[in-house]
Amino acid sequence: MVTKMIYSSVATPPDGVVLTNRYTLEKDSKGYFYCVGKEKIYQDIELIKELFSPIEKTWDEVLKPSSKKIASKKEEN
Repeated sequence: MVTKMIYSSVATPPDGVVLTNRYTLEKDSKGYFYCVGKEKIYQDIELIKELFSPIEKTWDEVLKPSSKKIASKKEEN
């Protein structure tokens, strides 16, 4: 899962986050993160949702489980 997003909160952005930049939301075994430069910033998804807005999708679409994962789990059972 990779989602492009922009900072959209009225609050002062975290260190390194620039209002005009686009960021990529990703998830790995440690959790959700976005990158500032080469540094991965891990945050709770609810906080990320408060600070950023996805581009081209809604948060519901971004966080909805993919049908491929659901199908593969059904096949395993």
